[in-house]
Amino acid sequence: MSEFENPDLHVTIANKVVTDDVAAVEVHVWLNDSEYYIGKGASRRDPSDKVDHETGFKLALGRALRDVGRGILREGNDRVKEADAFSKQQKAASDAARAKKVRPQIPAETPRIKLTSSFWSY
Repeated sequence: MSEFENPDLHVTIANKVVTDDVAAVEVHVWLNDSEYYIGKGASRRDPSDKVDHETGFKLALGRALRDVGRGILREGNDRVKEADAFSKQQKAASDAARAKKVRPQIPAETPRIKLTSSFWSY
């Protein structure tokens, strides 16, 4: 297994179009066999540049992978925001409960027992 192989990550180039003027790539990425992402990227050759299919393809592929990366980052950031919001709700609920907490008052009619030192004498 090379250092880039990972059983939890699978990337496929689903569509690839490379002409003299443009290159377009669509990649499909599976994470942990349960999360699925699609990224698209394209490149366009400037009329003054020489034709280089490999460079156009690499630019389009890099942009497609960047598109997938942005989607994964967006999802991760959303999960962090949800966790932060939940933590804030928990803290607010805890603070509210703490603020409502009052020491119980002993009713006046409750008899009080006073222990003296003679109580412990033999």
